[in-house]
Amino acid sequence: MIPRCLETWITIGIAAGTIACGSTGGGPFGGTNPEPSISRRELFVSVGREIAVPETDLKIAFREVAQDSRCPTGVECVWEGNGEVVLALSRSDGTSGVVTLNTATEPRSAAFGGFEIRLLELVPYPVYGESIERGAYVVRIEVRGP
Repeated sequence: MIPRCLETWITIGIAAGTIACGSTGGGPFGGTNPEPSISRRELFVSVGREIAVPETDLKIAFREVAQDSRCPTGVECVWEGNGEVVLALSRSDGTSGVVTLNTATEPRSAAFGGFEIRLLELVPYPVYGESIERGAYVVRIEVRGP
């Protein structure tokens, strides 16, 4: 079993390698990218922070974790639980919106101004008997769009 912090660094490394090497969608089995005009970006945002999505006019702010009922490590649960996050979205033309995305229930993604924003992960993951500080949360999101 790989420690969770190592998994995060592996994920960051894979994402950085994909961006640096420029994935064409061909992969080891050949083929072509089925959506050549759609760009994919994987980003990390800390709670209370706003980021500008590279090469776009889209900004994403991670406002809060509205709910975290995910089953803690060290506990056997009937249901995996859900993490619910609130993101504020804005573009340079003045359009803005607020979306709520989930880790286990719908909606897991939202459309905004030609972009699709998908929640991939909410960290840290709960551990039985330990609390998570509000400022410790980070979301891993995927942004697809022009």
